[in-house]
Amino acid sequence: KENIVSLRALDSYLKEKLGTWLSPATLELHQITWDDPASLLEKIVAYEAVHPISNLIDLKRRLGLGRRCFGYLNPAIPGILLLLSLW
Repeated sequence: KENIVSLRALDSYLKEKLGTWLSPATLELHQITWDDPASLLEKIVAYEAVHPISNLIDLKRRLGLGRRCFGYLNPAIPGILLLLSLW
């Protein structure tokens, strides 16, 4: 029973913190460009599920002239992309 009480308290604490950190009010819309850090670009290649990207060359083409890519970033958790939209 003590473990259940502790887990419920932890669950409540994490919900509160994640709700604050991931609140839309704290997110920043950022245009993704080829000049962004390589670690961020690599994550886009690795995790984009809607429009899979085969490699960095494919991503560079998608970020080219006339193309737009935006992501929501949270300053409290740098380097983590929360949502991506390729145009």
